[in-house]
Formats: sequence, C-alpha cells, structure tokens
Amino acid sequence: AIDFDDRMLMPLLFLGIVLAVRGCAVCGKAGCGTPRDLMRWMPLLLLTVWIVSCAVRTGVWIVQVRRDGEGLAGKSWRESSLLNRLRSVDSSVRHVSNVPDAVYLWLDRPAAMLPVIQNPVPGERNPDIEAELSALRRQAQDARVCIVLFDDAGWRWYLPSPEELLSH
Repeated sequence: AIDFDDRMLMPLLFLGIVLAVRGCAVCGKAGCGTPRDLMRWMPLLLLTVWIVSCAVRTGVWIVQVRRDGEGLAGKSWRESSLLNRLRSVDSSVRHVSNVPDAVYLWLDRPAAMLPVIQNPVPGERNPDIEAELSALRRQAQDARVCIVLFDDAGWRWYLPSPEELLSH
C-alpha cells in the first residue's frame, strides 16, 4: 500500500497555488476586480487548500487507527504471542513486567513493574537494584513470579534488559 502522506499531497498543494494565481489573473482581465483585490483573497484560498489537505490526511489516519489501533490498543499488542502464552499461566502467579499495563489491559490481571535501574527524572541510579533483582530472581525460580518481557518497550529504557535480569 502507498502511504498517503505529505509527499503525496505536495503536488496538490502546488497545483492549488498555481490554479489560484491563474484564476486571479483571469478574473483580473475579465473585470472581476483588480488583481490587488484578488490578492487579498489569496491567503484565505491558500489556507482553505491547506485545511482540506490536512483534513484528508486526518481522515486517512483515523481510518488506519480504527482498523489497527494505536499504542497498547494496537494490532501488534492485540495479536502478541507472548500475551497469548500468558493466558495459560495460572492467574494466581504474580506477574512482573516491563509493560505491566499491557498485561492488565489484555489479560485483566494485575502486574507489577520491574525494578527500576535508574530513576528517569533525576537520573540517579537505584541503590537497591542488586537486591531487588536478586529477590526477583529467587521468586521466579520458586515459580511465585512470572517475569514478562516485551520487545516493544524501548520507551522504558530505565528498566533492566533481559541480559541484566539473567545475570542476577
């Protein structure tokens, strides 16, 4: 499928400008007012063309979002193989995840966030991270906790990576 974006709409905007200028010239010669009067309407005409092009792009985006979803409601989360596998895990097992909101949204199960390595706001390292990761690993080995790691969680850079979890 071809993306209907700014690059596709640029020729229409250019064509609209050319037609508007040509229309002003024709009307000026035909006695529809002076070219100066018509030039006063040019900004309004250009604004109208711009609004219509934005409306078309917005309509295309709305259709796509309605079909595929956006964010955690998106198709990739809805059809996640990891979430499908988690459905078979006993609901009494506690979930700890890098995206606990996805677990809650799609499985209707509470989930806790993985321990934070670095506080994202002040940028300070968590002084208790080693102890928290060791405790989490012990709980996972005792099958009291299920660690759920999603690949699509790059926005949570302050959480431990899979390698860091395995090293504790």
